[in-house]
Amino acid sequence: MIYLILSFVVIIILWMDRWKITPYNITIINTVPIAIGYYLLDQYSYYNFFYIYILSLVIISIGYYFTKKLLLKRNKNNLEESLPQSNVRILATYLFCIIIILLCCYHFIVGGIPVLSKNVEVDRFSFSSSGLFGIPGRMFLFGMPLVVTYATLLYFRSSKKKFSKLFIACWFFYFIFQFISGFKGALLTLVVQILIIAAISGKEFRIKDLLIKPRYSLLFFIAVLYAVSTSFFYKSVGVTSIKDSFNYLYERLTLLSASPGYFALENMTYFNTDKSFFIQEIYYYLNKYLKIGSSSNFFPLEMQVSAALTGTPLSQDNFIVSVTLGGFPSLVVDFGIVISLVFMLLIGIIFAVIYHWSSRCKSVLCSAFLGLLLMRMNVIIINGSIIYNIINVVLIIVLLYLIYVFSFLVSHVVIYAIKNN
Repeated sequence: MIYLILSFVVIIILWMDRWKITPYNITIINTVPIAIGYYLLDQYSYYNFFYIYILSLVIISIGYYFTKKLLLKRNKNNLEESLPQSNVRILATYLFCIIIILLCCYHFIVGGIPVLSKNVEVDRFSFSSSGLFGIPGRMFLFGMPLVVTYATLLYFRSSKKKFSKLFIACWFFYFIFQFISGFKGALLTLVVQILIIAAISGKEFRIKDLLIKPRYSLLFFIAVLYAVSTSFFYKSVGVTSIKDSFNYLYERLTLLSASPGYFALENMTYFNTDKSFFIQEIYYYLNKYLKIGSSSNFFPLEMQVSAALTGTPLSQDNFIVSVTLGGFPSLVVDFGIVISLVFMLLIGIIFAVIYHWSSRCKSVLCSAFLGLLLMRMNVIIINGSIIYNIINVVLIIVLLYLIYVFSFLVSHVVIYAIKNN
């Protein structure tokens, strides 16, 4: 029965999007294994959180598709005029992408390559290990998704394909960075981002393309094979065979993905505090990034849930295993079910508006930034960490824009010098 309900939800969503792969239905499909996890956990509890979780997906979908109905009719205007045409802008575009790639290279050279580490489970999260205020690590997390989105939009919107080399180079380096990052789902994340970027570019994949064209199946197979192989390097997983690895990955996608959020919902009274977790998280990251105030008494909800699940003392000095609660459970713990459902409705509306403008914006760079927001919306809905994502996205957008302005100024000086020699 449970699988029929979830299959019906997926079919309805795909039908609403005319059997095209869009950023939104990718997000909802990614929540299906988590929903299965909630159902399995309900069997050992007197709660029925599965149906509440499904209700949250229905509410967010109402917000998304209602807004889409009002807003979306894809703009067919010629976008050629928005492309960099002058030598200064073309050079600035290349320089901008090169700077981001070099910062990522610096991160892995100085901070180390997680997949080759003896303790890959811990080192993969060391985004500040390369120093420079954690900027190189953040460029891997946020900068490269923006760069590949930017390069892809330039490639598809350019009739002469003048940005083909940039397009290939950006994707090549991004694949390498994801491969060496040490995350089991790194290449699966890459596949999801390819589908999202294709949709933003107006080149949406259709379901039948993914099913009948071998090259797409091969890409997915490689991503799964990488996840299986990487699981052998995780000491805590303890897999000794491919069968064990597949069993673990199924459990990771379902039970283990749902467990932190389920635990938080099941123990809401335990986590009740005088201060909102959103406020605590703001205090925590203000101290962590800007050294403002003291975070000794404030920890994100995810860290508190992880500490409770693993029995690790909650302290800045201890390594707290990373867990993800999901957007809806994170909201429920703070605001209750009813208000959280209203928030989910708003998130669906915001998602539709961002997707609408990402494919209609005449500025390619603007579309790329909106594409980055869509990817983080995907993360917020599936994994949670709402304040973390908001703070990092705001900071990274400002930083990336400053890098672009710097690239433009340098390019202007270079071209001026060339013309006057």
